[in-house]
Amino acid sequence: MTRQRFVRSLWSIAGGSVTVHSRLFMVWPIRRLVTADGAAFRALRLEALQTYPDAFGSIYEDEVARPLSSFIQQLEKNVILGGFDHGELAGMIGFYRQSGPKDRHKGVIWGMYVKPRLHGGGLASALLDSAIELGKTQVEQIQLTVVTTNQRAVRLYEASGFRGYGIEKNALKSGERYFDELLMVRFLT
Repeated sequence: MTRQRFVRSLWSIAGGSVTVHSRLFMVWPIRRLVTADGAAFRALRLEALQTYPDAFGSIYEDEVARPLSSFIQQLEKNVILGGFDHGELAGMIGFYRQSGPKDRHKGVIWGMYVKPRLHGGGLASALLDSAIELGKTQVEQIQLTVVTTNQRAVRLYEASGFRGYGIEKNALKSGERYFDELLMVRFLT
């Protein structure tokens, strides 16, 4: 059985709460974050914005000023999967389905982050695989954007079947620096 089939079967059996085996044979608990995870989600999101400020459209200064209740609302309105390391929220990935009548066949992955101490351990792949499996139950394709300077993430997405289809020049601006974003898609059907 391939790893993707294994993940798919666990995802469906567990009803969206699944422990995923990574490429390195580590075991990563992955589940949808709920309101009780609000404080941990807020802390991880702020860490992501501080650690990689150029990789996200949001900025730390704005997000740190938001009350905890707004992060809890974000968890209620969005599907955000969390990956755990010994019970600690250590990674996250967001997924949503487009809502328009002509684009609801598309999903979007956003907000991917894994704590740097766990880079290369398979948690990012496990989170991405889980989001893809979730997407397969709802959409025909999944899109994402990634800053072109983040080659580690580009390689991860390519290894999971995403392909670039364009570059948005100057997509993000931080101070006086611009960052291009690679537009990527994975077709599921």
